[in-house]
Amino acid sequence: MNYTRSMRRIALTAAVMFLIGSSPHAAKAYNILPPDSVIAGKSIADWTAEWWTWAFQAPAIANPLNDPDGRFAHVQNNGPVFFIAGNSATRNFTVPAGKPILFPLINIVDLESVPTDDPKFSLSEREAVASTVTLGWLSAVDRASLFASIDGTPVANPSQYLEVTGFFDMGPVQAGSLLEGIGYPAGTEAFPSKSAGYWLMIDNLAPGNHTLQFGGSAQDFDIPENCCFNGTIFGFSTETTDTISVVSEPSSALLLLLGLAALLGLRRQPTAAE
Repeated sequence: MNYTRSMRRIALTAAVMFLIGSSPHAAKAYNILPPDSVIAGKSIADWTAEWWTWAFQAPAIANPLNDPDGRFAHVQNNGPVFFIAGNSATRNFTVPAGKPILFPLINIVDLESVPTDDPKFSLSEREAVASTVTLGWLSAVDRASLFASIDGTPVANPSQYLEVTGFFDMGPVQAGSLLEGIGYPAGTEAFPSKSAGYWLMIDNLAPGNHTLQFGGSAQDFDIPENCCFNGTIFGFSTETTDTISVVSEPSSALLLLLGLAALLGLRRQPTAAE
């Protein structure tokens, strides 16, 4: 048996498989995870709370929620789930292969922290306001407006992907963050927060190029008089188009290419069979 020739053949096969897997024309495989899924030890609702913390604690001057074209997609986005912002925009960016992606069709969060709220109001009073806001918003969502598609294929029944969090803590407000930029003093605790929305968690998105389109709308709604806030919360809509490139981690690709180079560079040795 010619060992060198066999190794070269294996190397060439591996190279072809690698190139096919990295091609922009790769098969558009993916899984939409059901709402009761657990990813890296957390529910999807818990991950939506993490998404809000990521978005609000990111720098105000380079914030994913104000991203016009994808330039801020990777800001502080290093966890086991890759977060995609839901602002209305048309963007292009890369996504690391092997990570689930999470994005909202439409969503809302309410934060009732001290000292933005008067310290005389109890935690339970402030939590009641956050619940009132999120539940009121859910009644104002036009569920028929919800839409999402992946590579042109519509997501069936997007209203089934509702996620409502419990009360969560975004941690101390970071200096220079979006939270500070909208009036929450740096160093104060961003608690209690509560969120609701329609979210997609996508896993096993094949390497290559993909197009995500998603959005929805909500109407104005009134908040009954309470300790901390009352009045009208105005409706809004979202419509996002993202062209994403799912790419392998650089370290993995580099190791594979180095290995292939070593195999292809083996000197052809004569054998008794030749």
